[in-house]
Amino acid sequence: MSRLRYFLAAALVAGSMAVCAGAADTADRAALLETAVTHLQQQWQTGNTSAYDKTDDYYASIYSLMPEKNLYELFFSIDVSRHNHGIINMQTGKVIVPPEYDTVERLENDTFLLTKSGQEPNTLDCWFSDTEGNLTVAASGLPGSMICSAGEGMYILASYEKKPVRDVIFYEEPTVTQCDVLQYRLLDSDMNVVRGDLDGGIMVTPPTFHDGLMAVQTGSTLWDGSIKYGAYGNGKYGLIDTTGKFVSANDFDGIQWNYTRIIGKRGDQFYLIAPDGGETTLPKNLDQYSTWTTAEVDSAAEHGLSLVNYHYPRLDITRVDFAAQAVQLYRVLTPDGQAAPDETPYSDCDDENGRLAAALGIVTGYEDGTFRPCATITREEAAAMLNRLYKILGGTQTAESRERYADDAQFGAWSRDSIYAMREIGIMKGEENNAFHPAGGYTGEQALVTMERLYNKLHQKHTWLPVKSNHREPFSSLFLPSPDEECVRQGSALFIL
Repeated sequence: MSRLRYFLAAALVAGSMAVCAGAADTADRAALLETAVTHLQQQWQTGNTSAYDKTDDYYASIYSLMPEKNLYELFFSIDVSRHNHGIINMQTGKVIVPPEYDTVERLENDTFLLTKSGQEPNTLDCWFSDTEGNLTVAASGLPGSMICSAGEGMYILASYEKKPVRDVIFYEEPTVTQCDVLQYRLLDSDMNVVRGDLDGGIMVTPPTFHDGLMAVQTGSTLWDGSIKYGAYGNGKYGLIDTTGKFVSANDFDGIQWNYTRIIGKRGDQFYLIAPDGGETTLPKNLDQYSTWTTAEVDSAAEHGLSLVNYHYPRLDITRVDFAAQAVQLYRVLTPDGQAAPDETPYSDCDDENGRLAAALGIVTGYEDGTFRPCATITREEAAAMLNRLYKILGGTQTAESRERYADDAQFGAWSRDSIYAMREIGIMKGEENNAFHPAGGYTGEQALVTMERLYNKLHQKHTWLPVKSNHREPFSSLFLPSPDEECVRQGSALFIL
């Protein structure tokens, strides 16, 4: 279950009343559940992994939970009771956890977290379950309305508090009202409070740890947006570790990261944040395309090409993101082409685009078996990969360069032919003073432009369908989301706003 869907479901549970008068007795419920399971299993066996069954007596459905072991979340309801979630093995049809819980969530260690409302108002009881349905009490009477995994074996406990919300959508004029707004506490693996002052919001996905760090907001005094569509606090952001302590400044207007690169923003200024909290100032126009790219970026969009999982055109692109760009072009030109293999050849990367790029021969790893997905690529590495992609897509033109770059002596023997081949066919050019700068960085916008040039060279060899792209979505919206934006995760990038 997605984190936002999980919290929305939990919110509905928290706001409902357990009105069970007139409910079917236990025997009737068991018989109806058995019927529902039979129907769900019949659908699942035909490939429907989102099966549901609705009759006048009940509603039942399944959601993916641990599909590799055929385990699915089971929702089953015959009345207005709020205890309706369990776990089922769809291959055997065995209900391993009866649908008697408010929420079910898969944890990192192949266990599940189950919750019910506690005996006291606004409290939770929690259990852990293994894949066989064996339960262990995790906590009783936690003061909160919902709980979910935060990664690193820790949890986010959420509770509603009255906070001022300035609604700029639902009312004709901006109106401040006191509303129920989720506030977060960070719990350790034993469900003890580590930090209790984390801001939440309305329709806001709770934060998670990434490589031991979590972007959090604190200090909000007003929430802007809408009581209906979502609202965000006006507090500041920073990075905390698993002890709950800040490792960075906590005065950022927003924090975003892609893999291991963490980028903060204060006003219109961007900063690269190191894992230890150190900062490097980045260009203010980092999120904008350079003017020289305009024509080719626009035409790339008409051809279905855009930056993949990459939101800063002027930032040097990583190896895994370059692989994604190469695979995007491959799929545009060969829609019926090779699929990504299930197994990865690398010890440090299981990205689908990386797997396919490796299988096609576009990218190669290192002698130690790694791919180093988060490392940025150099210009000579880009030339080598572009040349391989050109040949894979049917390019046959070769050319002997008559003029050498001024820094030719700095080229690797493995990259020299590719550098000149890409220049001769107009894909990748040199820079000022007849220099190529082989060790220089290669940006996202440069990667997109060279993919568009390859497309123009090769598209007549292929059957293709143009697909328009929204490549010019304002990047500033990553830090200033509109109130109706509820998705903060796109591809491999997580937006904490």
